[in-house]
Amino acid sequence: MKCPIFFRSETIAVSNVDISMELHEGANLISFYAVPEDNSLDNMMSSLDDVMIGVIGEGLAANILPNGNWVGSLTEISETSGYWVKIEGPGVLSVSDAIPSDPSLVYDLHAGANLISYPSNISMSVGDAVSDEYYDYILMF
Repeated sequence: MKCPIFFRSETIAVSNVDISMELHEGANLISFYAVPEDNSLDNMMSSLDDVMIGVIGEGLAANILPNGNWVGSLTEISETSGYWVKIEGPGVLSVSDAIPSDPSLVYDLHAGANLISYPSNISMSVGDAVSDEYYDYILMF
């Protein structure tokens, strides 16, 4: 059974944005509150070419081969998903001309663990971000 979830968001999409995230060596848990029209792994992860190992999503994964080609079931980045990005040194993930998520974005969650995005560039506690009517359905570790 799927359960929809709404996040409270103060993001107002006025124009496209540039995103920059400092990542540490190893596995980094990330999501995108905005994605460009070209949301391919090749485009989205191009700033990490020198240190990239692979990306894991919920039920999907891809690794980059020595020749620079991606292999795996994950081919593009979604604004609703979370990702583990594994790199072999520190790096900066940069994405240009990204289109911000719709503030009324609805997530369809399934029972068990869900690897989802956070649709805002404004930090909030889980209690402030998740609508009150759905908060009781979230188990935090």
